[in-house]
Amino acid sequence: MESAGGDRAKWRTAATGFAAATALGLVLGAIGPFGSYLNDSAPVRMAYWVANLWVGWLAFGFSLPRLSAWAAQRGVPLWLWTPPAVALLAALPAVVSRTLALRLWPVVGQVHWLEWYAQCLLISALITAAVLWATRPHAAAGGPNPASADARERLPPQLRRTVLCLQTEDHYVRLHPPQGSA
Repeated sequence: MESAGGDRAKWRTAATGFAAATALGLVLGAIGPFGSYLNDSAPVRMAYWVANLWVGWLAFGFSLPRLSAWAAQRGVPLWLWTPPAVALLAALPAVVSRTLALRLWPVVGQVHWLEWYAQCLLISALITAAVLWATRPHAAAGGPNPASADARERLPPQLRRTVLCLQTEDHYVRLHPPQGSA
């Protein structure tokens, strides 16, 4: 059963994602990348970009955390699973954005589907890289890494080499390397 704190954290993450998608959509609508500055007025472009980034957030915000957890459980490195996941997930925003654009501005039908997909893939890859970078585990250089699944990485560097034994203390575990304990 999900805790109330876990539910609040999920809602906060979702709200943050939608707020970021909205802000980025407004910026993209204002500057008009990929030639979109030629289409309609700024408010229409902003609405178009916000709607598309919401679709992207729904696709990526729902899928990437689950894929990341799945990969971490199986020891699959980030560099191996992320590119194919982004390439696959970028298809949904590409289809939605193209369909919406064709309804608003039929002239964009001159852009080939593969070029359209490549543009969506570029935006998706840049945003995914930024989110992964911003949410990476922060560890002091050479210091303990509390986010690591390997308990040795949570130890100070001088205690990481060999673990002689584990000792339980209430709901904690004390590791005993030759140089001391932690």
